[in-house]
This record gives sequence, structure tokens and C-alpha cells, in this order.
Amino acid sequence: MTDIPPVKAYVTEHQGEIKVSLSERSLVNMTARCAERLSDFMGMVKEKKTTTDVLHNDETGIIIGILHWLHTAGNQNYTYLFPHGRRGSEAFENSGLLTGFKGVSVHDSQTKRAQGMRLDRCLAE
Repeated sequence: MTDIPPVKAYVTEHQGEIKVSLSERSLVNMTARCAERLSDFMGMVKEKKTTTDVLHNDETGIIIGILHWLHTAGNQNYTYLFPHGRRGSEAFENSGLLTGFKGVSVHDSQTKRAQGMRLDRCLAE
């Protein structure tokens, strides 16, 4: 058993819908296997963002037990999502997403995402 609140809530809430006995540990194990199988694909998506001229970056608050930030980095073909406990440049530096990126980063704030990168501010409301 795990004490991860979202897992416990999911198992409790959806037990009747899936009509199989599903333990919290089973759900955690399935999620881990899925993440492992997607690692090559996620690496490819992370790499593709360095070859684009314009990259849109943003974040929104999510609850993963406690408040985290779901960060995005995407272009017209790919979007990379990653959760982090902090918002702003620290999260992007830790992710390595902007390493090697030489294009224009568009974000809805004036926070500088990476050293030496051109930053354009999106004025959308």
C-alpha cells in the first residue's frame, strides 16, 4: 500500500467502474511501467524542442499531494510537460529543457528562462 493521496483517491473512486480488484500498489506499478516505456519517446520530444525557432513555455498549478507546477515547453508539433515543485526559471534549469535552445521563448511573464535566450512576452489575456 502507498500513502500517495491521488493514487488512494483514484482507487477508491474508480474501483466499481473498472470491475477488477485494483490495489494502490498495482496502480503505482502500472504507472511506473508506462513511464519507463515512454522514456525513449519523451527523450525524443525533449530533443525536438531544440530544433524549433519558437518555443512556447508556460506553467499552471496542479496538486500532486501538495501544490506543484505543471510546466510546458512546446512548438507546433510537440509539447513536453513536466511537474516541478517550483515555478519559473529554476524549474526549467532543473529540467534541462532549454539547454541548447537558441530560438525565441514565448511566455506570458517576463521571467527570464535561460541565460542568453531571447524572450518574447505573450500579451494574451
